[in-house]
Amino acid sequence: AIIYGLGSKTSPDELYCTLIEIDTDRDDFIDLKEFTEFHREDRIQTATRRSFHDAFDMYDKDKNDFISVIELHTMLLLVE
Repeated sequence: AIIYGLGSKTSPDELYCTLIEIDTDRDDFIDLKEFTEFHREDRIQTATRRSFHDAFDMYDKDKNDFISVIELHTMLLLVE
């Protein structure tokens, strides 16, 4: 519900599959190492790129292709 509330069009199944793929130690959390390893590898596929775009769009509220300090702060407050 939170993801949809933020404007993402990612399906629950797609989100779950992505999370399972990233969480390599299966502790139900994505740590910084898992996150960076996942995004550093050459396996970023179209769906993952779309997820990045969706995530970026959630932050870029004025749709100017830049995330301002205010936009970042606003989103971080929602995530907390």
